[in-house]
Amino acid sequence: MTRGYLQRSGTRRTAALYLRSDVERAGQQTHLRTKHVQEPGTAPRYRRPITALEASRLVGVSPSTIRVWVKRGHLSPTGRDGNKYLFDPLHVLRAARR
Repeated sequence: MTRGYLQRSGTRRTAALYLRSDVERAGQQTHLRTKHVQEPGTAPRYRRPITALEASRLVGVSPSTIRVWVKRGHLSPTGRDGNKYLFDPLHVLRAARR
C-alpha cells in the first residue's frame, strides 16, 4: 500500500494479495494511533441536546456518519447552536440501533 503498512505478497488476476499476519499487525499499529471513543452503552447520560461530535462519541461512529444519518432521514436535529445541529441523545441511540 502507499502508506507502507503492508507489502504485497502476490496477485491473483487484478487483486493484490497480502499475508494475514501482516494485515493483523498493520491493524494493530493503526489502532494504536486511532482516537478512541467510548463503547456504545458506556457513554455518560446526557440530559441536554448534543452536537454531532458528541453524538458520534456516544454511539462510537465518526461525525460524518451522523451527518449521513441526517441526510438519509434516519436522524433529525432538534435544534441549532450557531451553525451546529443539536440532537436528542435518545434519538441518536435509536438511530444507531437501526
